[in-house]
Amino acid sequence: MAHQTSNIPWNILASNLQFSQANQTHNRNLHLRHKPGQGKRLHYFVEALTNNIHQHSAQTRKRYPERYDAPHSDDIILDDATVRKVTPTVHRLRSHASWKTEYEPSIFPSRGEICQHKGDTECRCPIPYEERKASSFYRRYRRNKCYRFHEDNGEAFFNLEVVKSLLLHGEMDVIFRVCAYPGVDLGTWWDMFTCYCNPHDVGWDTLCTKALLPYIGLNVIFCFPETWDPASGMTDEKDYRQMKVYQYMLHQCTLSGMTSEVATHPHRQFFGIEDGQFHSHGALGGPRPLYGSVSFEHFLNCETPTDSRPGRCDVPQVQGILYSKGLPMELVLEIMDLAEYTPRGRLWVPHHPFHRGNWDELEKYLKFCWQVLVRCDMMASALGMVIPWQELVSQTLIELFDCCTGRWWTRDWDTPKGYTFL
Repeated sequence: MAHQTSNIPWNILASNLQFSQANQTHNRNLHLRHKPGQGKRLHYFVEALTNNIHQHSAQTRKRYPERYDAPHSDDIILDDATVRKVTPTVHRLRSHASWKTEYEPSIFPSRGEICQHKGDTECRCPIPYEERKASSFYRRYRRNKCYRFHEDNGEAFFNLEVVKSLLLHGEMDVIFRVCAYPGVDLGTWWDMFTCYCNPHDVGWDTLCTKALLPYIGLNVIFCFPETWDPASGMTDEKDYRQMKVYQYMLHQCTLSGMTSEVATHPHRQFFGIEDGQFHSHGALGGPRPLYGSVSFEHFLNCETPTDSRPGRCDVPQVQGILYSKGLPMELVLEIMDLAEYTPRGRLWVPHHPFHRGNWDELEKYLKFCWQVLVRCDMMASALGMVIPWQELVSQTLIELFDCCTGRWWTRDWDTPKGYTFL
């Protein structure tokens, strides 16, 4: 089940961890063993994962033309097929946008309609016709004063959100064409904030950080079957969903309340987390997080109570029961719709990705997370920049496995690694 076991040494990382129950000093989690040579093994894992990203990025790039010509400003760079593909994502981000906009969610195009408001600068479609031109991708970041980010950079920010959507959907041809323009400013938007007073939650680095958390977290948990497989010893007390590593990962990769939430959408969709269920400044985000010290049910509802939703496997079963009563299928579907009996998330068994009934979806999800990392690396290379993967991976390990069992890392500001493991 672990992804790319032949290329990424998950077993080496897992060998430095052990499951520990909650006590007065730490919460339920996978804690470091603090064995001799631990730092060397952790660095080996970081370098192996980083090298694998670079290798897959280079291999995948060969599937595309070696050279792209920069589009003219008036060229339509988003064709109809691409617009139809990314419109649901853009509609969702505009419906829940943190910036002031005149967007009207009710006009979301059905049946594949595409905006035809040529020359209309106040169009309220999800992706206005003017935003399909190359010129919209050539906007540049302007330094702004506090509380003036959307006034000074709102148009460029919207285009950045479109670029993130293209990366999530794998539309790399468009990305490579844009990056061929000498003055493209996407590199500036890698790590961005609305102003110096606010967190860095705007840039496309969030695609990488949000994907790394579940990619590393879930692959490591798989190495501890006693936390997810009843046949291997899983119990209510020894359940991966009760551990800090899982609760922290789930909370952080599905957060609401950030300036840009595009990076969290696919993770909410997979895990079945509602928009607004977890907040960036919610109960679990305080100075003493509760991750791993509360039951999973309490964790899911500690910030915003959620209603009970069926799993994907429950829907056809209920449909079959209604149909067996002699009701026509049209009426069955209408009843299901009126009752809002629809599943949340992609898991057949809700909130249990390691349930054997969910393995196919889990495998697809891990592959998706990996593809996001590779696509971001390809875009960075096209822009002539290098993503600090060693630093990002090291930071993810610290976030997932840090605890009160002793100092095991130091910050290195002047090295590409970013951190030194002890």
